[in-house]
Amino acid sequence: MSIKAIALLMSFLVLSYSNCSKVQVSDNPVSSDDNNNLSDNPPDSNDPTNPTDPTTPINPQDPIQVYKNCADAKAAGKMLSATSTIQFENTGRTCDWGVNGNLTEENSYVRARREIYKSVALPTNAKVCQVKMSHAQNASFRYDDNILITMNGVLLASTTHFQDHFPASNGLHYYSWANLINKPALYDPWDSTPDLQYCLGKAEGLSACNFPVTDTVGTIKLDFGDKPIQTVLAATTQSKVNLGWIITGDNDTSDCQATTANFNLTVEYYK
Repeated sequence: MSIKAIALLMSFLVLSYSNCSKVQVSDNPVSSDDNNNLSDNPPDSNDPTNPTDPTTPINPQDPIQVYKNCADAKAAGKMLSATSTIQFENTGRTCDWGVNGNLTEENSYVRARREIYKSVALPTNAKVCQVKMSHAQNASFRYDDNILITMNGVLLASTTHFQDHFPASNGLHYYSWANLINKPALYDPWDSTPDLQYCLGKAEGLSACNFPVTDTVGTIKLDFGDKPIQTVLAATTQSKVNLGWIITGDNDTSDCQATTANFNLTVEYYK
């Protein structure tokens, strides 16, 4: 093989390998250029994708155009893939009663929550098309009372039907602590049966989610279709992925706690 042919082959191999890379996850939503901003605090309330603030996002896109752009990128072989692991830690302590917007203990009502946020650091000009989260543990997960998972402030899944309390637009429910606080806790096992768990896109047959019922041991399944994820990105921002993990409680010492959850994360994007 000639030197020129070898050089061409090496270039092809490097290009092929670059379609899958490692993505960095940090503990606080940050810009794609900031890889070291770690914090236990919720994101800035002025951020249009702030998970605690369901305000109208800046410059929302037409979801149909986002669907088309992603389909075109995939068809053209321009879709890239970045992978990593993401961990939502067990803090080992109960709810922060009476502080950080929480109320004091009262049985049967959502009085407090603990929020954990993870931000995916993406290359400049990346346009996200899919986010996949695969639970990496084997039937060892437990939580008390309920869990909500958000992306860019939009509810992706929850262990009970809390979505009914949140502001909604175009089929999306925007997480808001102000709208959930003091509502019925829904902490009994029959409140978190699979038919009452929320999963974005499930009603249309596009997604599938499953959690163990509250206060029991099991595993998590999260399988979101392309269109539900792309609808969220179109309504918020296609260049940022902020994942939220919210655990609620009413009055028990085990509330606002869950087993540390590890996920294999894959983000598909184009530039």
